[in-house]
Amino acid sequence: MKILQTVCSVLILLVIVSGCSAASSEERGVLSIKSFELFEGGDKRYQPFLGSMSGAVKLSYKGTKSNVRVSMEVWENGALKEPAQSSLSSAIQQSQNGDRVMDGELVVSVKQQADETTSKQTKYNVTVALNDQGGTTSSEYEVAADFAGNASMPIVLGKDELTIDETEEVAVWGMQASENGMQTVSLTQEMLKQVKWAVIFKISLSD
Repeated sequence: MKILQTVCSVLILLVIVSGCSAASSEERGVLSIKSFELFEGGDKRYQPFLGSMSGAVKLSYKGTKSNVRVSMEVWENGALKEPAQSSLSSAIQQSQNGDRVMDGELVVSVKQQADETTSKQTKYNVTVALNDQGGTTSSEYEVAADFAGNASMPIVLGKDELTIDETEEVAVWGMQASENGMQTVSLTQEMLKQVKWAVIFKISLSD
C-alpha cells in the first residue's frame, strides 16, 4: 500500500508539472480558478494509477497574500462531520515588482483501499499536490466513511472560470460515496446536504 501511495504521488507531480500554463488573469487581489481535464492526450496513461476519482484545477493569482492553503472537510448524511482542516499549504512566489504571483495547479486523487473495506467502514487514500513556478508540495493521508461504500462520484466545478476575492475561501473539488446510487451534486452547502458521504477540498489565501 505504501508503494502504491508513493507511485501515485510521483505520477501526480509528473501530471501537474506537464500541465502548467500561463496565468489566466492579471487582475490584482483576486484568485482565478478553472477546472480542467486531468487525463488529456498522453496523460491518459496515468489514470490507472491515480484512479478515476481524481481531479484538478488551475490557479492564478497576483496580489499581496503570501500563502495558498488547501483544506479538507468531510460531510456525512447531509451534515458537516469534520470542519475544514488544513491539509496542505505552499508559499506564493514574489515577483521582481513586489507582487506575490501564482500560476499553478491543484491535483487531488482519492483511492479506495480495497483490502481495508469492511461491512462498517470504507477507507480512502488521499493525495493532494500543489504546483507552481516555485516547485511542488504534496501530502498524503487517509479518510474513512462509516459504511461499506461501493459507489463513488466526483463533485466538480463548472466549466467556467471562477474568480473570488483574495480574502475568500471556496470549494473546488470533492468526491461523494454511498452504498448504492447517487445523484449529481454541486459544491454548494445546499447540495452537499443531500449526500450520504463526501470529502471536499477548499482553496484559500493567507498572509
